[in-house]
Amino acid sequence: MEKLINLRHLDVSYTSRLKIPLYPSKLKKLHVLFGVNFLLGDRNAPGVGDLGELHNLYGSLSILELQTVVERRDASKTNLREKEHVKTLSLEWSGTLGQLPSLKFLSIRGLHRITEVTIEFYGSSFFKRPFNSLEKLEFAKMREWKQWHVLGNGEFPALQYLSIEDCPKLIGKLPENLSTLIGLIIEDVLK
Repeated sequence: MEKLINLRHLDVSYTSRLKIPLYPSKLKKLHVLFGVNFLLGDRNAPGVGDLGELHNLYGSLSILELQTVVERRDASKTNLREKEHVKTLSLEWSGTLGQLPSLKFLSIRGLHRITEVTIEFYGSSFFKRPFNSLEKLEFAKMREWKQWHVLGNGEFPALQYLSIEDCPKLIGKLPENLSTLIGLIIEDVLK
């Protein structure tokens, strides 16, 4: 596969049983890539280093097993800012987002079609407090966001800064019992 250096379009969708060694970093001319999930922590699968090499990528992109990211530089290897033509981005964690033990800063911006933040946001474990280490949380430019499903059982125990900006349709509850909060910004939000 790595010898197809002029390959521009690759679609391996719906081929879960097909196991091919794929080294996207050697496919410099690749523009369209479907069905390849980039994994972190799996040496036999395409990784973030390979993804960083694909500069002209179009279409959709999936990055899985994000719970294995230990250091910020590992995530920055993806060069997502340079993927200007990617229309769909899927980021997946097992256990989902609220159970990432070392997550300190989370910024969610420009998700214009999101209408609700549901309980999946907090994670699937009922034994751990969600977002146990999160210190700063930002939501911005979510023009269709209407409802935030708040658990009300001690989520965000370390949260110091909360910012919600340019979410004009958001109504309802915000998290309660934010005793560690020292900074709050709420701007352009429906009251």
